[in-house]
Amino acid sequence: MLKKSILAGLMASVTLLAPGIAAAEYPEKPVQFVVPWPPGDLEDILTRMIADAFQAEYGVPAAVVKESLNKALISVL
Repeated sequence: MLKKSILAGLMASVTLLAPGIAAAEYPEKPVQFVVPWPPGDLEDILTRMIADAFQAEYGVPAAVVKESLNKALISVL
């Protein structure tokens, strides 16, 4: 009986500690925001503002990438 309770306690502690060990800092890589609209458009300006705020908040490089609409739709799917 003692072995079962020790084993159950060990399993519970491993279960509680495992997510903290496996979790990584997010994001690990530079982030790219894909914008399918022309430069200077409202969506482009807003995305650049969001990218700047994201970079300031998380300290990870954030870039705004201009893509054609077809490529942007494929990247979302």
